Amino acid sequence: MAETIKGALDLSREESMAITALATAGIYNALEIYVLIFSTFRQRRGRYFWSMMVANT
Repeated sequence: MAETIKGALDLSREESMAITALATAGIYNALEIYVLIFSTFRQRRGRYFWSMMVANT
């Protein structure tokens, strides 16, 4: 297999794997925070709820 991945950016395999791992961790953390927000707040109309939603988005 080729050592580099051709596309918009010329990245090595290690760089592509690092970017993928970090992006996956970030997406997982964002989804986990959404789950915690929706499980914590029973009423979804207060300012604190919406500030948490905006900050997470």
